[in-house]
Amino acid sequence: MVKSKSPPPTRSRPALPLPGAPRLAWLNCGRVLALHLDEVGEDDFVEAGRLYRAMAEEERGPLIEAIAGTLAEVARREVVAQAIAYFTRADPEYGRRVAEAVARRGAW
Repeated sequence: MVKSKSPPPTRSRPALPLPGAPRLAWLNCGRVLALHLDEVGEDDFVEAGRLYRAMAEEERGPLIEAIAGTLAEVARREVVAQAIAYFTRADPEYGRRVAEAVARRGAW
């Protein structure tokens, strides 16, 4: 008796938006695309803050500079301000350092 092969399972994508899921909107900010979440809760920043605090200073510096370099290219000031607010919610030092690095680039 020969077993017939069944086709591999396919993943179906759920219809968007999912009930209760944050609405996503891509903002074209010059050369940089920014993701804006309409609904953001405090728990959304806990993991990012823990990761930042777990990093050694040798890792934090390059991370801050990379983020600031990208944010400095964003044309809309309100998008940069919102991003800095998100970093600040993850960890106050994180947000302060990102803001200072963006300001050093003359973009803030």
